[in-house]
Amino acid sequence: MNVTILALTLNEIDGVRAVLPKIDRSWYDQLIVVDGNSTDGTIQWCRDNGYDVYVQVRRGIRHAYLEVLPQVRGDIVLTLSPDGNCDPHVIPAILDKMREGFDMVIGSRYVGDATSDDDDLVTGFGNWLFTRTVNLLHGARYTDCMVIYRAFRRQLIQDYRDLLGSEEERQAYDQMIALAHRVFPYVEGHKFYCEHWYTNLFFNKIREFGSLLAAHGFFAHEDDVFQLTHYEVEAAIIDLMTSWSNGSPPRGPERWPQIVSERRAAIAEWAKHSTPPALGPVPDVIDDPAIVMLWGITRESLESWLRDASGGDSRELRGFAASSGVVEGPACVVKSVEEIARVRQGDILVCQITNPTWAPIFQKIAGAVSDIGGSMSHAAIVAREYGLPAVVGTGTATSRIKDGQRIRVDGGRGVVTILA
Repeated sequence: MNVTILALTLNEIDGVRAVLPKIDRSWYDQLIVVDGNSTDGTIQWCRDNGYDVYVQVRRGIRHAYLEVLPQVRGDIVLTLSPDGNCDPHVIPAILDKMREGFDMVIGSRYVGDATSDDDDLVTGFGNWLFTRTVNLLHGARYTDCMVIYRAFRRQLIQDYRDLLGSEEERQAYDQMIALAHRVFPYVEGHKFYCEHWYTNLFFNKIREFGSLLAAHGFFAHEDDVFQLTHYEVEAAIIDLMTSWSNGSPPRGPERWPQIVSERRAAIAEWAKHSTPPALGPVPDVIDDPAIVMLWGITRESLESWLRDASGGDSRELRGFAASSGVVEGPACVVKSVEEIARVRQGDILVCQITNPTWAPIFQKIAGAVSDIGGSMSHAAIVAREYGLPAVVGTGTATSRIKDGQRIRVDGGRGVVTILA
């Protein structure tokens, strides 16, 4: 098998001088330096020393891969960065593992007792946290998720394409691969940095305010602070500050307990009522790949959801074929994270949508069905990782399927059938 090495650089003049000469030319058939527009002489040094250099047009590692891929000739592609994190002497060992038949081999910086010499407190903790998070959410055993040092088979995408039975399926596959390349880099990064890391910091700080206000009798529990608008939280804190500064009792303990109680009761009542799946006219065209692949929202799906909401006694629901396979079993309808504990071994999860905090229950369930989601949604990805049949983007599963009903999930056709 031919080998192509991609050395990704950005102002790595010292690194390329030290690392590239250590890569024996007998180890590879093609080596391309993929440069992100260096200004320190990296590009010129590589060209002067006989290395092929591709200067990417758009910024970022994702674009580096996508732009250089048409030039790659190797069956095996090995990526590295000459920044001191990728020891060139282990290249033969990585390639030997690939020749044994593995689809991907990762050169970890942290396997066993190994460490990364250039880690500081922040980067070391960040690498540890990200890897632990991936392992926890997906049941994996990675030692290093962030490293660029890895090899993979270029033919893998084509191999899966060749398994398809018709030209129509192959065209759909090509379209999905192109959309996946566009959407995937934004998915988990957004979930980690926006939905988890930043959001946790923000809401934990608000809880601290809630704990302070609860301690002074503004309401019973620290989480009651989330029943207030941000303007009201500010007003409550100012009330407490004013009370502390002038020695008078705060007005909050007389005002907020009743308001919090009324709002909790209102939310509980609203939760009993169904809502329309969409508001306003259906757009003529919905072509945003993130909307389609993450949320499963297309013109056809919206029209189907609206038809289902208007009534119908069909015992069949249709959605996106997220993960192949057929399974029958009892439905466990879960509408909030607080209800996850009800899920039993062998249940089929029926939910509105999932996120990374739901991942552990995929070890218990036999299949998954969701109201919302496309082929690259969290539920779809995790179901494929666990080999579970799944249909996502049904629109109305949680309202039409009753808890405990026996259902059949056909993840290859995107069909859910209510059996009893």
